[in-house]
Amino acid sequence: MKNGEGLYRVTRVVWYIFYFIEVVLALRFALLLLGANAAAAFTKIIYEVSGVFVAPFRYVFGSPDIGNSVFDF
Repeated sequence: MKNGEGLYRVTRVVWYIFYFIEVVLALRFALLLLGANAAAAFTKIIYEVSGVFVAPFRYVFGSPDIGNSVFDF
């Protein structure tokens, strides 16, 4: 394996990690916006996985809510 090929593979893995994070955050946003049942297993998993990425920004902005729907900045 040449040095260029190894760098390309590492870069590709890093991009896949970022894609995963973006999808999880988009799912979290959609579930909160649509007022998904927080007791459902899928919703719990998405909230727990995405909580790691959202934690540093949790109290920076408020989260306006209307009924069960939350607009999570």
